[in-house]
Amino acid sequence: MKIKISKDLKELIPGYLHNRDRDILFLRNYFFQKRYSEAKNLIHALKGVLGSYGFNEGYDISVQIEKELLDKKYSLAADKLKALDKHMKDIEIEYIDEEF
Repeated sequence: MKIKISKDLKELIPGYLHNRDRDILFLRNYFFQKRYSEAKNLIHALKGVLGSYGFNEGYDISVQIEKELLDKKYSLAADKLKALDKHMKDIEIEYIDEEF
């Protein structure tokens, strides 16, 4: 999936994506350890940073994960976490000029 991001953010994006990979790793560990309260807190934060940088599909998947956690549907949330991980690994960034 290709995501268009302002060239102004080009230097920030590699670190940003690395941090998202780390967040997903933490979430996987929280699920494995059944630490669902921590998983809810982290997915809520992750949802916010994905949305604010324009990663709309990742944001949507995060919303679904958060809902499943709130509904205590942990195996469904874990399945959606796998989808989020795959989505984030499949992202291609296209840097664009943005006019304000």
